[in-house]
Amino acid sequence: MEEKDIYQGLTKSQITKFKKEESACNTHWNFLSFSKKLFEAGANIWLKKICLEQFKKEDYGSDMREWISKLISITEIDVAEDLLKKAEKKVDDFNCYRELAELSCSTADFKNNYAKKLYDKALEKAGDDMYDLEALIVSVSDKNYLNDSEYTKNVVKIAIENCIDLAAVVSLIKLLKESSTDASVIDVLVSKGQQFCVAIKTIRGNAFENPEECKMDDFLSFIENISDKNEIEKLLKNCINKIEDDIFQFIPLSEYYQSINDSKSAIKCLELAIDKCKYNFDGKKFQNTTADSRFYVIRFLEQLEKYGEESNIVKSKFLMNIDDLTPKIQFSKNMFKDYNLQCGRFLYIILEYKPKAKKYNYSITLDMGKRLILARRFDFHPQGGHWSNNHYIRWHNVEETPTRVSNAMDYSLKNFNGSITIRCSDNFENFIKTDFDFHRLENHKIYSGKEEFLPIYPNSTLLWEVSCKDGKIKNPSSSFSDYCSEEEILNTVGSGKNMYDLNQLIWENRTRNI
Repeated sequence: MEEKDIYQGLTKSQITKFKKEESACNTHWNFLSFSKKLFEAGANIWLKKICLEQFKKEDYGSDMREWISKLISITEIDVAEDLLKKAEKKVDDFNCYRELAELSCSTADFKNNYAKKLYDKALEKAGDDMYDLEALIVSVSDKNYLNDSEYTKNVVKIAIENCIDLAAVVSLIKLLKESSTDASVIDVLVSKGQQFCVAIKTIRGNAFENPEECKMDDFLSFIENISDKNEIEKLLKNCINKIEDDIFQFIPLSEYYQSINDSKSAIKCLELAIDKCKYNFDGKKFQNTTADSRFYVIRFLEQLEKYGEESNIVKSKFLMNIDDLTPKIQFSKNMFKDYNLQCGRFLYIILEYKPKAKKYNYSITLDMGKRLILARRFDFHPQGGHWSNNHYIRWHNVEETPTRVSNAMDYSLKNFNGSITIRCSDNFENFIKTDFDFHRLENHKIYSGKEEFLPIYPNSTLLWEVSCKDGKIKNPSSSFSDYCSEEEILNTVGSGKNMYDLNQLIWENRTRNI
C-alpha cells in the first residue's frame, strides 16, 4: 500500500495535522483517541493501518477487542475476522472470552461461526464462580448478543447447581426475575433457598465464608420470594434462634414485622434482642472495635421509638441494662457535697482547656443521684491511634489521651484553670440522646463546614446548661434559677479544684476491671 492511498479523502491541512498527532501518540489511550478522529474524518484506510499496528502490541482481550470493533465499524470484515481468530488464541480468562463472544455477535457471520464457541470457552473458565455465571447469563440472554433461550437455560441450570449458600440464591433470583425467566426456575431456586435457611447455623452481619452462615439482609431478601405465610413464620423463628449476640441483627427483623403491620411481633423481637444480647454493651465486648457504643444504643432507641407507648416497657428494660452495664467509679460523699440533687441528676461536664481547639475538648459524665462517674462502654481507643490500650478513654471523650488530659491540669495548684461547661439532663434516656447530639454537633463544627446542624433528638432538651471559669458563671441559663443557685454550682461541679480532684480519682482508678 502506497502512502498516498492512506490519506485518501483528506485535505493537505488534515494530513499535516493528523501526522503530527500520530507522531505524538505513545500509549494505548493516545491511539484510541487518535483513531476516533480518523473515523470521524472518514480516513478509513489510515484507521485500518492503525488498528493492525496496535493490535499486534496488545496482550489483553479488551484492548484487542477495541481494534477489532473499529475494523468492523469500517466494514473491514475479513480483516476483523482474522484478528478475532488471533485474539482467541491470545486470551485465557473468562472476561476476555465473554467480551470476544459479545464482539462476535456484531455480525451475522461472526455470530453463526464463533459466538457459541467463544461462549463455551467463557463458560468453562467461569467454573463455579457465581459472579462469572451471572455475567454470562446476562450476556447470552441479551438481544444485542447471543439472545439464545436454550443456551441461557443451560447456563442458568449450571448456576443453580453452583449455588452453595443463601447469598448466591438471593442474587440469582434477583437476576432471573429481572430477565423474566420461567417461573418454574425461580421455584427451584426458592426450594433450594429454603433448605439453606433451615440449615443455617449462624446469622451474621458481616460477610461470611461458610455456606452454613448467613447475612440478615440475604435472609430477609430471600423470604420475600415465599408466598406461604406459615412457611415464612417458621423460617423467621429458625432465624431468630440462630442469631448469636449481635443486637443489630434483630433490628432488620423488627423492621420486617413493622412492614407487615405486626408491631406486637416487632416489639417482642426487640425485647428478645435485649435479653439475648445484653452483654453486647459490656466493656469487654467493645475491645478493638471502631464503633462507639453510643451509636449502638441510639440505633436501638430509635427502633423502639417507632412504636410509641407500646414499647415503653421494653425501652425501660433496655435503658436499665445499659445503666447496669456501664462501668462506674464511685466518688465520696465529701466530693460535691453541697450539690443539690434537685438541680438535676445527670451531668455532662466539658472541660475546655484550649481556646478554639480543632479537636474535641474532653468530658466527664456524672450520675449525681448515685454519686458515680459513668464510663464509656469500651476500653480501647476507637481511632486505633497511638493509645491502643488507653484506659483513660473509658472515662473521657473519644479524642483524649493521657497527655492531653494532664496538660489541662495545673498540678502545682491542684486546679483546672480552663472553662467548665455543665449540661444537665433530668433522666438517663434524655442524657443519652442529648449526649449523642452534642458529639454530633462537635463533629459538625470541626468537619462539616457551614451547613446547618440538625439534631436527631430536638425534643430531648436539657434542664439547663452553664459555663464557669475562675469562679464565675459565664452564661446564666434562663431556667437556671428555677433549679439551683450560682453559688451551689460554682462551689461544686463548677469548681476547678473539684475538677482536678475528680480527674485524679479517674486516674487512680483508670485500670480497674469495673
